[in-house]
Amino acid sequence: MDRPIVTVAELLLPGSESRVSVADAGLRAQALAAGQAVLVKGALAVRVEVLEAGDGFLRVRALERVTPDGQAVVEHGFGPAAERRVLKLRAQFPSLEANDAGRFADLAAAALQLPTDAMLAELDVSARLSQIEEAVTRRGEADRALRRIDILRQRKREILTELGEDETEAAEVLRERIAAAHLPPEVEVVAKKQATRLAGMGEASPEHSVTLNYLEWLLELPWDKRTPDVTDVAAARAILEADHHGLDKRHRFWHRPRLCGCRHECDDERPRRSE
Repeated sequence: MDRPIVTVAELLLPGSESRVSVADAGLRAQALAAGQAVLVKGALAVRVEVLEAGDGFLRVRALERVTPDGQAVVEHGFGPAAERRVLKLRAQFPSLEANDAGRFADLAAAALQLPTDAMLAELDVSARLSQIEEAVTRRGEADRALRRIDILRQRKREILTELGEDETEAAEVLRERIAAAHLPPEVEVVAKKQATRLAGMGEASPEHSVTLNYLEWLLELPWDKRTPDVTDVAAARAILEADHHGLDKRHRFWHRPRLCGCRHECDDERPRRSE
């Protein structure tokens, strides 16, 4: 029986197993009956073994790269040099079982969650191994950075203990500032919630500085401070003449102090703007 061709949104790297969405019930039945199918996404395709058909999906295992019409493609870049590179990489992926460098590169790329389409399009096994090596290097650097952060945090705790200080003191000071800021009730609720989140974050967290800056900004706003309105139209005119000489529509800026003055003088009359 011919292998059905199924267009999908996401492909798998050879050796990987997963579910793929297939809405057509007839196509799912045909693929299950054939035992295999060709999954296609644009110019890329893989031949898969169909393991199970369910409601709206097929569970498959990817076998090899093929053309969109199901023909085999030729990979290159194999050889002793590629096998030596695989031997060095196997220590990073002890659970991977692969008989050749190409399959190992595909399984390692899936484990590292590298872009599937880019890896499928690359038919040079040596180039795929280079991408694996670069990803392993980046992961190692990230792991070392995290370990260093853990060591520094431990040292920080030890130093604070020797000084008789506590990390929670900073969070407590922040809560006291929130309580003393006379925030509107709805703002105070948000501020306290963010302060609680901040107390549970490490200083190395990307969100720590963002949250702290947000709280500092909230606390610096003059929530409970008021200034008297300046309703002296002559003074406003003098300031505008000095700073905006030559503008024809300065009366727009004078309108608010006039309104404020009229409101104090007579609440029953609607203020009229004089040109």
